[in-house]
Amino acid sequence: MERARDTDPVGAARAAVRAAPGVESVHARTRAIVVVAKSPRSGQVKTRLCPPLSPLDAAGLHHAFLRDTTARVCGLADVQVVFAYAPPEDRELFAEMSGDALLAAQSDGDLGERLRAIFESLSAHGFRRIVAIGADTPTLPREFFHRAFALLDRPDVDMVLGPAEDGGYYLIGLRIPRPEVFQGIPWSTDRVFAETKRRAEAAGLRVASPPPWWDVDTFADLTRLAETLRTDVTIAHHTRSVLTELRLL
Repeated sequence: MERARDTDPVGAARAAVRAAPGVESVHARTRAIVVVAKSPRSGQVKTRLCPPLSPLDAAGLHHAFLRDTTARVCGLADVQVVFAYAPPEDRELFAEMSGDALLAAQSDGDLGERLRAIFESLSAHGFRRIVAIGADTPTLPREFFHRAFALLDRPDVDMVLGPAEDGGYYLIGLRIPRPEVFQGIPWSTDRVFAETKRRAEAAGLRVASPPPWWDVDTFADLTRLAETLRTDVTIAHHTRSVLTELRLL
């Protein structure tokens, strides 16, 4: 993990702390929100939108989702933003958009193995409330992040899991790493949320869930997104610009 830009003297001073592999600095804050993101490479992101979108247009849309997600998470009070990015060689792209965020290249393995590694690394560096999100929910309200951290502050909650309407989850939060909630999950199916919650409860974890939200994975989702942006002109400005260029808005 490393700083996108070395603008924080406190963080720079604490960089002398011995880091785990791939980690170059830590931060005084104990709350972290992690954006788990892939680089907007043509043909490798938002492929379920192709067709009718071209691979290049789908990559441009994904880039807009990333920028809107960055705008929502940056500025959260007393919360360190972390970008867990892939592939490692695209670090500079994420550094340009992420401001004073920490950058961490994702490890190898399936999504569960990568999430496990992210939570373990951040916990080892002193973070005690860790929330991870993706970049597929460009309209997710900032209030949901506040609610997730508030739930993690409650003594009767061990894990926060935000259900997505397609059966996955859009957010997961933990105080300490729990590898079992990332193991044996049928990723990319409509059973992800249910199986994750089942495994967590089987391990004795008390799970709380904020309200459901929706990802943008299919063209039907994209049409819904366009309708949402027509109704609310205050959100997702980068996504709005791309949809306008594509004549979908």
